[in-house]
Amino acid sequence: MISARTFAGFIGWHLRHPLEIRYLSKWFSEYKKSTLKTAEPWSNYNFIDCLDKTLKKNDFVLEFGCGGSTLFFSKRVKSITSIEHDKNWADSVRKLAGSNCKVLLKSEKDYLKIDGKYDIIFIDGIRRLDCAKKSLSLIKKGGRIIVDDANFEQKGILPCKFFDKKGLKSVSFFGIKSNDFNVWETRVYFA
Repeated sequence: MISARTFAGFIGWHLRHPLEIRYLSKWFSEYKKSTLKTAEPWSNYNFIDCLDKTLKKNDFVLEFGCGGSTLFFSKRVKSITSIEHDKNWADSVRKLAGSNCKVLLKSEKDYLKIDGKYDIIFIDGIRRLDCAKKSLSLIKKGGRIIVDDANFEQKGILPCKFFDKKGLKSVSFFGIKSNDFNVWETRVYFA
């Protein structure tokens, strides 16, 4: 059960941002559904809409943390490589992912052992600050690095602060996401 304060915040967000109301029917239809059922990132709806319009069939994507986003990318890009630390979750995603998708199971220690060059890097797993640092050597010129839940502090450090100090330009998307009453930020950095 949610608190009255959380629910009031949810309603308040929609009153202050009336265009967000367009997502309420989707939010209700997806309530209590796994992102593996919706085959979408567990990100705010504004970001998902923009991402869907800007992906290219020849994009190579690296994802730190797999899930509904893996399935979403696999239907829209040439190749998706997803790194996951949880064996059961990785196995669940593998069963549903397309043939252009590689889900790599890695321990927390080996999580960043990856090479290659990618058009898009999606950071939504463990060790986010380390993933942010590693992504600079993996992103193609002109590529995008996406930090999901950018307003969520993991271990007290926001990866966005790292990119901001590096001077990368960014755009933020705010809004609700499925199964959550809070407002979340997804930030896209341009390499």
